[in-house]
Amino acid sequence: MKRRKFIRTLGTAGLATGAVISGAPAVHAQKTYRWKMVTTWPKNFPGLGTGANYLADIVGKMSGGRLTVKVYGGGEIFPSLQSGAIDATEWVGPYNDLAFGFYKAASYYYWPGWHEPGTVLETFVNRKAYEELPRDLQAVVEQATKAAYNDMFSEFTARNNAALVELVQKHKVKLRKFPDSVLEKMADLSLEVVAEAAKADPASRAVFESFDKFRAQSSNWNRIGEAGFSAARSLAVKG
Repeated sequence: MKRRKFIRTLGTAGLATGAVISGAPAVHAQKTYRWKMVTTWPKNFPGLGTGANYLADIVGKMSGGRLTVKVYGGGEIFPSLQSGAIDATEWVGPYNDLAFGFYKAASYYYWPGWHEPGTVLETFVNRKAYEELPRDLQAVVEQATKAAYNDMFSEFTARNNAALVELVQKHKVKLRKFPDSVLEKMADLSLEVVAEAAKADPASRAVFESFDKFRAQSSNWNRIGEAGFSAARSLAVKG
C-alpha cells in the first residue's frame, strides 16, 4: 500500500474502530455558544443592517453552528427628523439615506462629509464572552468580522453614486456644498474638542498622538495616491 493512501485509510479506520469499541459516535458533541448583537440600525436595513445579519450568518457557518449570533436592530433618527424634534442629521451616505427615506423629511443634502472619510465600522465584543471561546472560534469571530466589513464597504462603493443620482433626479433633493468658511470653522471647533479630550488622561493623549500621526501620513499619501489618481483619470475620462 502506498504511503499516502495508507495514511488516508488509517484516518478512516481510526474513526470506525473507535465507534465499534466504545459505542460512542466518532465525532463528539462540542460546546455551543449563543451571542446577542445590537446594532444602531434596523436589522434588515440595506448595507449596515444587512451587514450585521451577514456577519451573524457567516459566524454561524464558519463555526459549524457552534457559535450563533442573534441580531437586534434599532433606529430613532428618522421619526425625530420628521417630527421636527431635530433640524438636521448626519447619517451615513446616499445609499443608506435613500433607503431610510430621509428625502421625505429633508430636501437639502450637504457635502463633503468633513468629519469622516467613509463608512468604517467597529464590532465590539464582550471580553469575557470572547475569552470563553476556544481559539478556533476566536479566529472565526476575527475573520468573519473582517469579511463582513470588506463586503459591506464594497457594497457602499458600488451603490452610493446611483443612490445619489436617484435622490437628486427622482426625489428632487438639492445637493449643496458646504462653504469653505463653514468647513474651516467646523474644523477649528473640532480640533478644540479633540485637544481638550486628549488632555483628560495619558491613555487619551496616547490615542490622540497615534491617530494624529497616522492621519498626517495617510493624508499625504492620499493626496499623491488616490486623489492624484482620480485627478489624472478625470483628465482622460469625463463624467
